[in-house]
Amino acid sequence: MRDLPQFPNKYIGSGNKLLSLVKSSTPVKNPMPQIKYFDKRTFDFVGEADLMDVHVRYFKKIFGLTNNDPMLKSYPITNVQKKYMERLSGLELDLDKFDNFMEC
Repeated sequence: MRDLPQFPNKYIGSGNKLLSLVKSSTPVKNPMPQIKYFDKRTFDFVGEADLMDVHVRYFKKIFGLTNNDPMLKSYPITNVQKKYMERLSGLELDLDKFDNFMEC
């Protein structure tokens, strides 16, 4: 996996579009999106973490969703989204030990 280009407070999303982590002036709809993680061997719930308050468009871009998607479900976090979710949650995600999901 290639490293993300170094832009202060910015990341490259799908389609190589620059994404900013600046707090949105339009809050994310409640409930606040979270990461929930489960043990891969036992499927037990391990924990959860709130994500930074950024515009919902940011989540749609990194998960490759259309603007019309209401984001009302759970989205698996893969290597594609890992660095973004780590930045937004403050967690270091271990995709080998845990199944990680972003839930809205």
